[in-house]
Amino acid sequence: MVLTDSLLRRKQIIENPKATSVKNLSEMPCKEDKRMKLNVMIEKSKCKVLFAIVDEDFMDQILSFLTIPLGAVERLLQGNSGLGCIDKLYNSLSTFDESTDFMSGKNMFDDLKLAPQYKLNKPMLPISEVMYPPLYFRHPVLGGPVSRCYVTGHNSPYLSLTAVNLWDPKRPSMSKSSYGYMKSPSMFMVADDLSVKPFSSRLVVSCLNNEFNSKVSEHDLDERTICVGVQEVVNILKASLISTSALTPGLGQFLTNTHIKEEK
Repeated sequence: MVLTDSLLRRKQIIENPKATSVKNLSEMPCKEDKRMKLNVMIEKSKCKVLFAIVDEDFMDQILSFLTIPLGAVERLLQGNSGLGCIDKLYNSLSTFDESTDFMSGKNMFDDLKLAPQYKLNKPMLPISEVMYPPLYFRHPVLGGPVSRCYVTGHNSPYLSLTAVNLWDPKRPSMSKSSYGYMKSPSMFMVADDLSVKPFSSRLVVSCLNNEFNSKVSEHDLDERTICVGVQEVVNILKASLISTSALTPGLGQFLTNTHIKEEK
């Protein structure tokens, strides 16, 4: 009840949906079957992911969650994100007449894109990027006014033009060895709540010691190597929006003994 809680200053009750509210969606459109390997530590009795050891590719995927417009998330999750009123707002668009109610057409909400330069080199989620026309820098012409501006296209009355390359936040140094948010090659430790840290063996030992202090038996731990694809990344995205646990519901199909997909 967004309006009641905010306008009448009613005490807000934040509900945290259970992880089981995350359901598998239909297969996402994808040009190729992209997969990523993860090493996960599981608490077997609870079918819970304690943490995962991942490379920079998986880190890029979960960091990209922060760059996706909320409307694009709703489109990706088919209006079923679990965000309550946001779902209702998005789904209510279907009741409007595009010719009489919208200035630019409601289909603009069906194709919201990432900001320029924020699409990953190896994207898993089917969200495209806004593309700008080529930019050119206009230099002062001999005898003309001293002014500088950016123009688009080659058909310009100004003769002195220089092509402009937009700065890429994922590749600020134009390094050929890395092209993403994280430097390559690197390994990272991702907890069930998506808190992340640079990987080190000392960190793993510390984490396991904390779990043992929480009365987790050594025999209750299981390390597995799994391969995840588009569907799992979508599930993790949805779980991250509605729960304090993301890896466990997002990777749920891998956690039972009857549905283990291991790669040696």
